[in-house]
Amino acid sequence: MTAQLLAAATEDREASPIALVVILCLGIAVVLLIRSMNKHLRKVRTSFPDQARTGLPDQKDEESA
Repeated sequence: MTAQLLAAATEDREASPIALVVILCLGIAVVLLIRSMNKHLRKVRTSFPDQARTGLPDQKDEESA
């Protein structure tokens, strides 16, 4: 009997306008995050100074260890 009541309750439901607002807000947030990420990635240098000048260990030394 409980299963019949739950089935009847879920059949009459429709998507509410609040769900549309939530989905639109999520879409806007994704677009803004992608734009922000692209802006930050444009600032990244394409080449970095040699590691010997910066004092960082070489990658070859780390791989052999």
